[in-house]
Amino acid sequence: MLRRLLQILLQAILLASCAAPGSPVPATVATPRITPGPAPTATVGSTATPASPSPTIAPATPAPTSSPAPSATPRPWSLVVVGDSIPYNHPKDCPGCTGVATRYAAAIELATGREVTLTNLSEYNGLRVEGLLAELRSDAVRRKAIAAADFVLITIAHNNVVCPDWDLDREACATLAEQYRATYSRVFAEVVGLRAGRTTAYRTVNRYNDVTEPGVTEGEAAGSRLILDAWNEMVCVEATANGFLCADLYHAFNGPDGLTPSGDLLASDYTHPSDLGSERITEVLAALGYAPFWP
Repeated sequence: MLRRLLQILLQAILLASCAAPGSPVPATVATPRITPGPAPTATVGSTATPASPSPTIAPATPAPTSSPAPSATPRPWSLVVVGDSIPYNHPKDCPGCTGVATRYAAAIELATGREVTLTNLSEYNGLRVEGLLAELRSDAVRRKAIAAADFVLITIAHNNVVCPDWDLDREACATLAEQYRATYSRVFAEVVGLRAGRTTAYRTVNRYNDVTEPGVTEGEAAGSRLILDAWNEMVCVEATANGFLCADLYHAFNGPDGLTPSGDLLASDYTHPSDLGSERITEVLAALGYAPFWP
């Protein structure tokens, strides 16, 4: 019986080994799930190369700004003085003195900080207002100088007041102001016309009293005040009407009443200013300021 069972088992084994192979059933391979771990951290002494940091963009360097070129030195102011001998500074009258024209130019420079070129065309010849008017209309030198000037100073108040007797002729001499009013107006207008609308500082002066010297009579002193009050008012009114500023030398030399003797403000001839007198005139001019140029 046992023998019969062994034969059957042997036959089954032989049959199985001889059978044709079938299509294999693929084995199912489980795909392992990869869970990301923390990023590796570099430690001191590690040979791992750290990741390059993101590039940093530096702000653009601003283009160098060139310093502005220094401004050119401004041209000098031009001061032109025309008229009678008050600013002439003749050495015969005041040896070693510094005259009005030079002092005024220096005062402008000091106040404005700008160089001044002086052209002094004043005359030592008894020039009167009608003579100055003729020169302004025909003299090429004066016309050209004024046309190019920034500051113009006219001094022409002295020589037209001629009174034979300051006491006895006071009433007649007091009319001189009206006789010459139109001529003064034309002089000032002529200067303004030569500037042709260009910015200009126009200045003039009235007349100080050189009559009230020591020894003059009371009548002469009173007559001089009557005459010069009218005269100086006229000069300054006509100057102002034409755009000039008028320096009041009359009261600067002779006090509020116009009768104080000029004293040491006048040179030895007691007509032209001394060095101290030129300084006083300059102070009165400077007190008018330097408009329209400064400040």
